[in-house]
Amino acid sequence: MFELSKQLRAAVQLIGDRQSDIARGAGIQPATLSRFLSGQSGLSSDSIDRLCKYLGIVVVSLREWQRRDRVYKSWRAGTLQPVTRGTSSASIGGKDGNAR
Repeated sequence: MFELSKQLRAAVQLIGDRQSDIARGAGIQPATLSRFLSGQSGLSSDSIDRLCKYLGIVVVSLREWQRRDRVYKSWRAGTLQPVTRGTSSASIGGKDGNAR
């Protein structure tokens, strides 16, 4: 969570908007955002979600990040295998299109 807080603080600085505008846009009290940015307090998960949405940041879980990292590394190494979707041998519709 500390790394996320650090990244959010950096993103707020990079966006260049006034804190009051960011707070309003994210639905956070300006004093709450100010305390967060100064490191005096944290934010609730709901506030983090709203702030991320305002900043255009997508937060993924560690597990999802690791999965994406493995795919990326496989792609870079040229070993990424295409995913094939199997087809069922069972018919899902007859001549009239009705399910069997």
